[in-house]
Amino acid sequence: MSPIAPLAKFLANFLIPILKDNPTTTSITSIPKFIENIHNLPPSPNSTMISFDVVNMYPSLPHHLIIDNTIEFLALNNIPPDISSKIISLVKLSLQYNIFSFNSNFYRQAKGSSMGSPLSSPLAEIRCIDDIFCVSNSNKIDSIFTQLKSIHNDIDFTIETENNNTLPFLDVLILKTQNQYTTEIYHKPNSTPDYIHFSSYSPLSHKINTVKTLSKRIYTHCSTQLSKDTETQFLINKLTSNGYLKNYIKTLL
Repeated sequence: MSPIAPLAKFLANFLIPILKDNPTTTSITSIPKFIENIHNLPPSPNSTMISFDVVNMYPSLPHHLIIDNTIEFLALNNIPPDISSKIISLVKLSLQYNIFSFNSNFYRQAKGSSMGSPLSSPLAEIRCIDDIFCVSNSNKIDSIFTQLKSIHNDIDFTIETENNNTLPFLDVLILKTQNQYTTEIYHKPNSTPDYIHFSSYSPLSHKINTVKTLSKRIYTHCSTQLSKDTETQFLINKLTSNGYLKNYIKTLL
């Protein structure tokens, strides 16, 4: 365990409630909320769906950018100056002494925050967005991408544009029609979902929750009856191949 792990946990517990109480208008707190926003978005002529993704965001963020963003964030949320200054000092300490071991050697991470640290996510969420979905005129895509890549030399982006009026974003497949956006569950190409086998030595509650969680996603992600029926059959087939009885599955769907 990193020597600053307890400090990282303390800071995360301080920042996360503030982030939850003060969400930005450009960020989402859940996939269902994102889907709701998509369904309320009317397609416009010549519009194109685009997604941007930050490459290795946590290790790429410069320390000075993290600190500046955190100072501004605490001020905007009316954190008293004496408390704010102490939090900033602790954030600097956690970034400066981010130490890890590899092949029996110890290293100090000079840039960004560490993967797996409870503090990395809230520090990034303060002003940075990892996965970005937007709809823009087709002729503006290149300029938007260029502007994003110019934010900082250490921060790089990938881009994906819609193909045949569809675009995957996180675990959602967005489909554009003339009048509306619809959604389905996105399955990565060549993916082979492995679930807890029913005969495995795991608590029955875990197996029940597996079925319920996967079935709930059908109703949150699929906006048409056809996609719901298709995903339900897909799920039944996958679960039966993992030892679940069809009658048992249907009682949980």
